[in-house]
Amino acid sequence: AQQATYLRLVFWFLSLPTLLSLENSTASVSKDDSKRRRPIIYTYFERIPEERRFTDMTDEDDDALLQYWKLSWESAGWQPVVLGRSEAEEHPQFNLYNNEIKSLRMDDFSENAFRRYIAMAVKGGWMCDYDVFPLRDFRSKGLELPYDGKFAIYDIV
Repeated sequence: AQQATYLRLVFWFLSLPTLLSLENSTASVSKDDSKRRRPIIYTYFERIPEERRFTDMTDEDDDALLQYWKLSWESAGWQPVVLGRSEAEEHPQFNLYNNEIKSLRMDDFSENAFRRYIAMAVKGGWMCDYDVFPLRDFRSKGLELPYDGKFAIYDIV
């Protein structure tokens, strides 16, 4: 039964391109005080109780890392936005998906990894983990979403 639930979650994950609306892709650009367009970069964060973490990071460490993430992306010309559970809960099928996630009895970190995609299905746009930082100025490429705004994953191996 757990394997079947896992396969349903994988199927849902693979169907995200149809769940991500092109209307949401327009939300990936904002204007800052100087009126120039700044692409939005999202990350997802849900605090995990210290007794259930498998890292040595404290709440203060997480807060400092999130702050550094924001400053780094702002300095590179982007508007950084931290999403959380409340944004994931805006999805009309959040309870269905979250119940499937909970049925797998994964650790909190793994559950959060799934919920970040639910939040992104609501918002649309660019997303990265909060331990990923810009190394060069590429904001002009961030103004247009690739693949007509359909779900895409970029990774380095």
